[in-house]
Amino acid sequence: MTDPYASLSRSNKPSPFQVVILFANGSWGIHDFQSFMDARDFYRNGISYSDRVQRVTVMENGNQMRAVWDASWDDQSKYAGLNN
Repeated sequence: MTDPYASLSRSNKPSPFQVVILFANGSWGIHDFQSFMDARDFYRNGISYSDRVQRVTVMENGNQMRAVWDASWDDQSKYAGLNN
């Protein structure tokens, strides 16, 4: 499986925030956002149980990429940790 985080560090002009989604089948997706609130709202409203998501990481771009939120995902706890 390709490492989704490797492509983040190679991005020429990354968005301020990126949501990295790891699916149960091993595939992954990256979604770009201009603000943490937009990333949070996508996490809360754009992902459902039927998507078979295994893990979600919200990354912040700066001098170095850093995870501002990272957790295993399930539909019952999708709001935990993203209350900013």
